[in-house]
Amino acid sequence: MASTLTAMKTRLEKGDTLYGLFLCSFSPVIAEISGYAGYDFVVVDMEHGYGGISTALPCLHALAATATPAILRLPECSQTWAKKALDLGPQGVMFPMIDTPEQARRAVSYCRYPPNGLRGAAHPVIRASRYGIDEEYLSKCETDLFVMCQVESMEGVRNVREIAAVDGWTAFKSGHWI
Repeated sequence: MASTLTAMKTRLEKGDTLYGLFLCSFSPVIAEISGYAGYDFVVVDMEHGYGGISTALPCLHALAATATPAILRLPECSQTWAKKALDLGPQGVMFPMIDTPEQARRAVSYCRYPPNGLRGAAHPVIRASRYGIDEEYLSKCETDLFVMCQVESMEGVRNVREIAAVDGWTAFKSGHWI
């Protein structure tokens, strides 16, 4: 899966367009079908979908079986949601409603362990590290993670250059109303 994620990042750096699907259903069967459909990634939408952490996990299992990178769209930009989502081991997270560079910096810090950020260290017991079996997890988790920022307001549009200048983002997505 890491090679697929690396390929995604390389393609973005070359200016290629990536195609993804938003999954608002928390059905593992639909997640698996979505994975086999050939998309570059699938976003499991916890912001507008009805599910949360416990319902996202079976979707991550299904997408992993198809070698399709999973990005969890968080319900809000908070340290708690980021921590819970990242512990599940998705290949990426999407932070909604980023309006300012400060919000962007905070979101990135939620994805980084100290001293680079605020993420709590439970790596020996979380799915993301294969429950402590992946000895390289700490050395690669921050560089391997796909971090998306979603700019959805006119304030965000006005600040987009400053938001984009924040170190640590992989990609940006505009909201539907922009």
